[in-house]
Amino acid sequence: MKTRKVMMLSMMVMLISLTGYAQEPAKPERPPMQREQLQGTAKQSIIEMKKVFFKKNLVLSDKEAEQFWTVFDKYAEQESKIHKDFKASLEKEGLKREKGEMNEEEMDPERVIAYYDRKMKMKQDLLKAETQFYEQIKEILTPANVVAYYKLEKDFKKELATMREKRKAAPVSPVMRKEGDLKGTPDEMPKRAKSN
Repeated sequence: MKTRKVMMLSMMVMLISLTGYAQEPAKPERPPMQREQLQGTAKQSIIEMKKVFFKKNLVLSDKEAEQFWTVFDKYAEQESKIHKDFKASLEKEGLKREKGEMNEEEMDPERVIAYYDRKMKMKQDLLKAETQFYEQIKEILTPANVVAYYKLEKDFKKELATMREKRKAAPVSPVMRKEGDLKGTPDEMPKRAKSN
């Protein structure tokens, strides 16, 4: 009799706990992200991934690190602004790109030339910013660390390309693929880069 009461009580507890697991908590509804927010998030995560990658692989003294990261952050900000300005100028002129490419065959030649003019200006601005960055890090880092930085820059770009290829191959919702959302965490990249 006593065991029967214990069994009944156990079954009731188990039944109550199972009904608790069956109900999922209500998820708060969030508004859909706008295209600019998605791009900003992806771009920001790339910059963060790059910083994590370099912090784990570039050996700097405390003095070098303090000066280098200040210059690096300023350069990353400049680079991001140049890209945003380019995209804004394209949208202002109605020169939107499909998946990163212009459909030149369907456009008036004058509009294609306008696109190339803006693209060349962007490239000049990027080169100017990179040249300034290079001159600054030459004053901060040892020659060996400057060389190491650019080697790591190549490695990072290769790793980023690999991640993008994997993302394209993976079944992802068309909205996210179109917006350039990257999969992976900042910690995944350096681990894979070190294993090469």
